[in-house]
Amino acid sequence: LEKGMMDGSIALEDIPRLWDDKFEEYLGVRPDSDANGVLQDVHWSGGAIGYFPTYTLGAIAGAQWFYAVKKEFPDLNEKFAKGEFSEVKKWLNENVHSIGSFHSSLDELLESVTGEPLNVKYFLQYLNEKYRAYYGLGSA
Repeated sequence: LEKGMMDGSIALEDIPRLWDDKFEEYLGVRPDSDANGVLQDVHWSGGAIGYFPTYTLGAIAGAQWFYAVKKEFPDLNEKFAKGEFSEVKKWLNENVHSIGSFHSSLDELLESVTGEPLNVKYFLQYLNEKYRAYYGLGSA
């Protein structure tokens, strides 16, 4: 939809209907109003286009960093269950936040921290583990 808005192949007045159509196609539910549909994206109303892909890239990178943290702290889930986040915050500060701007790309930063460029397998693993457990589907 964003691409169509930008290249003129989609008329702006058609966006709410097209949003609802895609929402229903992908999720099986049709929004009951524009407020619960197309207007839920605060970025578009402010003229900020392109945020959906950046959120996805962030989630993919986050899953990869999380995998790296779990290798360093095997008892991470137990610590989280106790509300203990200080080791992870320290790790992120030292390995990501303090050096992020020194790298020319996300791939370069990820490679320096995790040993490989952006890799979707960690995000897919996270989704698989989370939703299989949530819906009681067993392991893949």
